[in-house]
Amino acid sequence: MSEKVKEKNVIKVASSVPTIIQIQYLKIDEPLKRTTSFIVGNMEVPAPCFTPEVKGDEDVDVLLRYSRALNEHAPIIMPANRWSSIVTDKRFLISDILKNKISILELIAEHPILFMEPPEFFRYRLTKKFVTYALKGDRQKARKFNNILKSAVINDEEKVTSALSIIPEFYRPFIARQLESICQDSKIIPPKKLGKQDDISAGWLDESIDYSYPAHMSEIIADIAGVPNAAIIPTVPPILKSSENSIRDRVLSANRATSLLCKHMTAGRKVPIRAYFHLYIDSDVLNDTERRNMALVILERGLDQGGYCGVALTITDYEDKDMLHKIESFVNEVANRCNEHMLPLILPRSGWYGLYLTDYGVQSFSCLLNGKREYVRGGGKVDEEYKYGLTPIIDRCRELRYNDAVAYANKNGGFQKIKYLPSTIDRAYLGDFNAYRMNVGKPCRLIHAEEARRIRQGKLKGDINPAKRYFARSEHQVLGNKGL
Repeated sequence: MSEKVKEKNVIKVASSVPTIIQIQYLKIDEPLKRTTSFIVGNMEVPAPCFTPEVKGDEDVDVLLRYSRALNEHAPIIMPANRWSSIVTDKRFLISDILKNKISILELIAEHPILFMEPPEFFRYRLTKKFVTYALKGDRQKARKFNNILKSAVINDEEKVTSALSIIPEFYRPFIARQLESICQDSKIIPPKKLGKQDDISAGWLDESIDYSYPAHMSEIIADIAGVPNAAIIPTVPPILKSSENSIRDRVLSANRATSLLCKHMTAGRKVPIRAYFHLYIDSDVLNDTERRNMALVILERGLDQGGYCGVALTITDYEDKDMLHKIESFVNEVANRCNEHMLPLILPRSGWYGLYLTDYGVQSFSCLLNGKREYVRGGGKVDEEYKYGLTPIIDRCRELRYNDAVAYANKNGGFQKIKYLPSTIDRAYLGDFNAYRMNVGKPCRLIHAEEARRIRQGKLKGDINPAKRYFARSEHQVLGNKGL
């Protein structure tokens, strides 16, 4: 492990919990007393940085072609249950000098990988998308699952059970609670009796989670064993305003189990895999003093046990202007606790809001390359222009729909001039939504890496709030000069 990683004192924990040595993963510039970098595996990552999140094959291809635009050693978030299919895909194993495309192996040699399961799968009804994810994209198993459900049209509980048996055990309580919607999306007549079709997050309270969760995380850790610098953001239940108190114990136990499994399963590695402590919070929780404090207590208890390489804070609904100041305050409190334990704080799914919150002690922010806050449910008629995705514009901090993006490029002679990123729209991409997404829209999402560089430079020069200054000049609907 890098000499930059220094051990701290052993954290005192209850006798029933194994003692783990806490390691310093956050680097402080002593003269300025500011965090300037953090450690993932054996790599030092300059902070703040942008951490792109991969959703599917298209995103992997974009990163392999535009990796030079990323921040130095910037982590990349990968969908944990899909890693084995991504890393063995022949399309990603060979580099192409003519296309400036590196291989997936070259990518993971230069960038740490954070493995995270999309948290919305365990809260919302994402039906077929969740089934596809749970089955690691195996189309044969997906067809078998659908065919069994099709045959279970007359209250055939045995066949419903048989269909669910195809799904890995950990995912079953969550998929079982949305079988009716899955049938509807697949144009299958739902069986008359499907069992519990209630709140998806209630699946976390199913007794099977006690043994299926450790087995599931063990499988993921085994799958990612070949990644040289890796960490896991554990799958955890959401903390909602309506959450039962028992959810608190599930959050703690899920994080703790992942941390211990990483420790034991990768103990022989030169650079062991570590876990982040993950909090997945609905922003409405911050309106409830009791629930807000409960979230902080969960964090404190978890960090006191040690064994984590950082904290991942996933918050929903950043867009609510009235909530922003409460989010600022909460993030600042979480950052203070992270600093006490010398751990970095990252904000998955935060986009421009995460960049803004780097003024409050955040080391890394991320977003999906399509710009969405989370995976969205498919189905229904799709607006043709929607297929092109959104194109982000640096400095203005605006996202443009396809027709507006083309008009903007024509009027201004292109987009931003940032090294390694497209500055104009090639005529070959006009009218072709796949080509546009791959060569314009998604690559332009990497402007966040350039923004992070600018914020870092501002911090190193002594600017107290470089992110706020940046957004004050922007046109962002919430963070810009007209929004705040």
